[in-house]
Amino acid sequence: MVGVPTSKGCTLCLARSVKCDEARPSCSQCRRGRRACPGYSREMKFVDEGPKLRRRVRKTAPRAPGGTSARYSGDTSAAPIHITAVAQTGGPSLEHRSGAAVDTRAQRGFQLAWLNVSREYCYQTISAFISDIFPLGTPSAQSSFLGTWLWHVPLYLGRHPFLDAATLSLALAYFARLSRDQMVLRRAELSYGAALKSLATLVTDPRKGLGAEVLCAVLLLGHFETFVDRGHAWIRHAGGAAHLMRLRGARKCYDSAFEYSMFLSCRGAIIAEALTSREPCFLDAGEWQSVPDGLIEFPLLPSYPDLYHEIFGYFAAIPGLLKEAKSIGSDTADSTRHSVLSRATMLRDKIRQWHYRYISDTRGPTVQVLVNPPPVLDAYPFHSVYVYRDVASATMITASHAYMIALNKDCIDSIQSHSDCAEANMEMALAICMSVDYCSRSGYCGASTMKFALPIIQPVLPLKHHGWIEAWLSKFSGVVEAARVR
Repeated sequence: MVGVPTSKGCTLCLARSVKCDEARPSCSQCRRGRRACPGYSREMKFVDEGPKLRRRVRKTAPRAPGGTSARYSGDTSAAPIHITAVAQTGGPSLEHRSGAAVDTRAQRGFQLAWLNVSREYCYQTISAFISDIFPLGTPSAQSSFLGTWLWHVPLYLGRHPFLDAATLSLALAYFARLSRDQMVLRRAELSYGAALKSLATLVTDPRKGLGAEVLCAVLLLGHFETFVDRGHAWIRHAGGAAHLMRLRGARKCYDSAFEYSMFLSCRGAIIAEALTSREPCFLDAGEWQSVPDGLIEFPLLPSYPDLYHEIFGYFAAIPGLLKEAKSIGSDTADSTRHSVLSRATMLRDKIRQWHYRYISDTRGPTVQVLVNPPPVLDAYPFHSVYVYRDVASATMITASHAYMIALNKDCIDSIQSHSDCAEANMEMALAICMSVDYCSRSGYCGASTMKFALPIIQPVLPLKHHGWIEAWLSKFSGVVEAARVR
């Protein structure tokens, strides 16, 4: 649950211990002293209340037949985990409480000899990166699974050099691209190399190699590859992360808010990697499908977790169907052919129904609005643009179109020679194109979604649009320039 600030005022008034009227754009104290008012943002401290809540649930939660929880169909470790956010007026402070005494970063110390940087530099750089790309408590704050997980990462810094290095590499890569500073980029690459070197000695260890911090570092390195624009190198890290997560098992998702938010943030990349490699995705298995959304509360988590849980389950089933379709030949039995086609068609219909329910949702502002004429320039080739409720809506609708096109084109069309998919594919491809403008202003998540979707729709579109697609892919490759929501 999110707390409220216990003290108010601009940062300077709080430091001076004087009363602040919180006027905007500048408070009266700063105006009177002719000082630049630094504003009212304050860092956040997050407290994991999961252990306390789980003890309470063990006593009070209703039980379904067989002794399992009525809601989660598992043991009480699957009970909701609540994250408390408390405003801090001092320097950056993130604390993890689990019933025992807090193990502070000052006690642990950062092991950053490989880069000759201080603990304070490391923490401040990482905190500034997370606050900049996924701000909390501001009008530009946007729902994001990735942002939710990143805000939990600083809780685990200072314990493992490889995790410190991986996190710092991502933060430095962001600021290097933002400032176009080659020296900062070089530091980011050194951090990246240090993280890889440390991880190489761990992955062979059957005990340490499956730790949550190892998985976290692998995922962070994948995002580093995206920030420095190393083509499809992120797929290698996504594949490694998928292997680690599968070996660790679905029950690890319930261990802490950190583990659970990490699962929510990386499942999209894991499914995308499986789609790219044309291999079945392990997230389609029952134990993973039963991990629900909505187990934690956090300011950046999207509303209506049931809809997100449903659609990611559908996405996870698509790579396996594509592999089955690819294996079908002229000598394949009709029963096998019919089985794959029937399951693919049924899945497509479910995604269509989900899409209709999602855009028809009345629990908030309109999810998707068509604007005509489009307020964009530079020879925009389409008659309209889509504007969305928020970044989460834009990315989920765009991703659902892209996955449906892949399912139609590489599964249903390949089995059924005279399908009715062409018109629907074109309609969805155009909808993705008309979402490009909004996603280009939707930060890292919008840009990453388009980098995934545009290559899928390019073969569907007429040749006259291919140059436009390539130009936008090139723009989205410079993802950091559009990393902040505008």
